[in-house]
Amino acid sequence: MVMCLDFSPNGAEFLASGGSDNKVVLWRIRDHSKFHTIEEHMGTVCCVAFSPDTTAHMDKRVVIKNKERCMEKFEIRTGTLMTGAGDMRIKMYDMQDHSRDAVEM
Repeated sequence: MVMCLDFSPNGAEFLASGGSDNKVVLWRIRDHSKFHTIEEHMGTVCCVAFSPDTTAHMDKRVVIKNKERCMEKFEIRTGTLMTGAGDMRIKMYDMQDHSRDAVEM
């Protein structure tokens, strides 16, 4: 079951969906094709969000407090997809270089 959706900010080129199967699926809008599935969460994916297009003067950092109450800073580039799930993890995927970070909450 699909739990959440978000369109990429770059002219809605992509759609990300998260679901109760613990997966994030990336879709190409122009041809309605599924082109990538992320299977790294261990719980229902309840939130997917692409970063907005940014300009040089905008703050592009996110600060997350983890379960030990430590603050972690992450640089967010345009095209970053953030996901959250029932496994208490937030994951960030850079759509440009396919790198990823995970934060346990």
